Amino acid sequence: MKKVFAFVAMAAMFAACNTNTPVNPEEQKKEEFAKATFFEVIGTNKVPSESYTQDSVRAEAFVKEGNIVSINLYGVGFSSRMPLTIDMTIDSISSTRTADRIILSAETVIPTMGGKPFNRYPVVNLNGYISADSLVFTNNYGTYENCSFAGKIISMK
Repeated sequence: MKKVFAFVAMAAMFAACNTNTPVNPEEQKKEEFAKATFFEVIGTNKVPSESYTQDSVRAEAFVKEGNIVSINLYGVGFSSRMPLTIDMTIDSISSTRTADRIILSAETVIPTMGGKPFNRYPVVNLNGYISADSLVFTNNYGTYENCSFAGKIISMK
C-alpha cells in the first residue's frame, strides 16, 4: 500500500510541475515579428493609370542597420504593353518600428535593376508598412502615379 501511495504522490507531483502551457499563436507571431528583419511576401501590384493589376508578385523586404528597409520585387510590370517583367530593388527606405508595424517612407529613391540604377522609373512618395501579416505600400513609379503593392507575409526571420 505504501508503494501505491508513493507512486500516486510521485505522479501527482510530476503533473503539478508540468509547465507546458499552450502557446497563444497571436502572441508567438507578435514575438516573431518584433525580432524579424526579413519578410517574404506574395502580393498584388496595381498601376491605376494603366488599369493594370498583376497578381502573385513575389517580394522580399529587409530591415537593415539604421532602420533602413530594402524591398526586392520579382517579375514586376507596370503595363500590359511591357514585353517583359523585371526584378527591381527599392533601397534606402526610411522606417520606424512600433510594436505591431514597421512604418515605411521615402521621398525619392532610384531603384536598381541588376544592381544598376533604373533612372527611368524613380520611386517617389513611397508610404506604407510591414506588419506580421502584410507588406503594403503606395508610390509613384516615374509617370505612373498612385501605384500600390499589397501582399501577405508568407515567412519572416
